[in-house]
Amino acid sequence: MSLDIKIFYFFNNLSGKWPIFDTAAIFLADYFGYFVAAFFIAILFLAPLYKDKLKIFLTAAISVVLSRFIATEIIRFLYCRPRPFMTYAVNRLVEDTNCSFPSGHAAFFFALAMAIYFYNKKWGIWFFAAAILIALARVSAGIHYPIDILAGAVIGVLSACAVFYFVKKFKKDENKNYLIPASIVFSAIIAAYLWLGAAETKILEPDRAVLPDSIELPVVWGNLGAQMITAGVIDRDKLKAIYAQRGARLPDGQGLTDEEKQILEGETGKLKITQENSGFILNMLWALGLGNKNKILEKGPMMDLRYGGAENFASTGGWAIAKGNTMDHYSRHEFIKLTLEQQKLVEEVSKNIYRPCCDNPTYFPDCNHGMAMLGLLELMASQGVSKSDMYKIALTVNSYWFPDTYLTIAKYLKEKKNTNWVDADPKEILGYNYSSASGYQNILSQIAPPETQSGGGCGI
Repeated sequence: MSLDIKIFYFFNNLSGKWPIFDTAAIFLADYFGYFVAAFFIAILFLAPLYKDKLKIFLTAAISVVLSRFIATEIIRFLYCRPRPFMTYAVNRLVEDTNCSFPSGHAAFFFALAMAIYFYNKKWGIWFFAAAILIALARVSAGIHYPIDILAGAVIGVLSACAVFYFVKKFKKDENKNYLIPASIVFSAIIAAYLWLGAAETKILEPDRAVLPDSIELPVVWGNLGAQMITAGVIDRDKLKAIYAQRGARLPDGQGLTDEEKQILEGETGKLKITQENSGFILNMLWALGLGNKNKILEKGPMMDLRYGGAENFASTGGWAIAKGNTMDHYSRHEFIKLTLEQQKLVEEVSKNIYRPCCDNPTYFPDCNHGMAMLGLLELMASQGVSKSDMYKIALTVNSYWFPDTYLTIAKYLKEKKNTNWVDADPKEILGYNYSSASGYQNILSQIAPPETQSGGGCGI
């Protein structure tokens, strides 16, 4: 995990714990800028602190236009970095619809602060403090990475330095009559920026919140696919044949993308799940959960004699692409070795995660989704993912696998509980009352589901 992401999570993890903190973060991220801009106009007119108000005003105006509306937009045109919530599981207080890098707010308010600092250091320091508060709040709110803020701040400061240099080159006699029209123009710029920013910032819409375009899982896959092929849990030719029969998504007729082939046969970094590859990721995690040695498979409900043996479930009998007998690979390979604490964590979390295709938790992985979730929990625990983040990731992944279910639950929360999806407790939503088959049927009895998306069955 990069330093940028680590710092992001440090601040973002402060959100979602205390309502007063979330309220303050939203205010600072979205509304505080209005007061900062208004205060600048007020002190420019009322405070007898400056010898050349017009020069200060024009320096600030040109600086923010250059930094926010020219430099920032050029960079975003050349490189559009997705917002954090589009890639990671985060505490999302609000959503911005444009690019993340660099931060437009940071570029705007750091340019303003630097321009003021040139003429009055005392007030400049206060405006820098305000810019920092706005910037940190936007990281805590889940809509900017720290590097976005740093880049925006650098752009703002450099823009103000350049403008200040050129303004000094063109000294003019003081003419206070210019201040009023200049103030009107600058106020219009500020109002337009803040209004557009407010229009772009909104509470996350249910479908986008439940099903983001993609999300990077906080785990490194490495060469697990190749290991499972070598061990025989996956028969590479059988798997490729199945995907080739499903419509050949690519011109080469193989049915697997280059990224999927890399996950299957090569070595890769963190897994990225999308609506398009969620089925493939499901199968990879299914194989991992089935083949990795774990006491849950050996001593848990799967081995209960009342069910006739572990080989009789969909999660085992349905895995038809192993080399040899599937049960020869059942909990046989140490792809992931857990410590006692990690094993305890997996057992605890697995008992609280249900799936809408049955009434069993992940601790009883009798179908492909349960077995895949077990594999994901093992992977996350082994790489130090916290319990709370395990629930967040599990809910997002479950939503990709059962989109109809969780879009309906999001609608239910909003209409019946007056709760936004982003404010819901992942552990509660993954519990029996919401995510089990019975729990979901109870919800369906109270609300009409939204338009159908898609859904996964319990086969490969």
